[in-house]
Amino acid sequence: MLPYDGKRHQNHSFTMFDAEMMTIMICFHCGSFRNLKHFYPYYVVEYLQNNSPSLLSYSRFVELERKVMIPFVLFLKSVCFGKCADISFINSIKITVCKNRRDVSGETVF
Repeated sequence: MLPYDGKRHQNHSFTMFDAEMMTIMICFHCGSFRNLKHFYPYYVVEYLQNNSPSLLSYSRFVELERKVMIPFVLFLKSVCFGKCADISFINSIKITVCKNRRDVSGETVF
């Protein structure tokens, strides 16, 4: 057991609300930053720190990011993607758009 040093220590939970983490992830994907490692300190810490009092460090955010991935994907699927009106399918058949004509020398003519 640690000795009591006479100072009061706060009990930090070291976590953020799921909605705050999802908001940061949406801002990252809508922004022009290439990777989260630059986005977090240069945008989130700089501009969003006043709005989020429980802001985490970058490494802790990356650790906890996994726990909101499923709600984040469900949010994107339900809100951001359009509604399907009919049956959707993917087909991998090659579609010929135009015929390439070749001239007498064998070169392709467009």
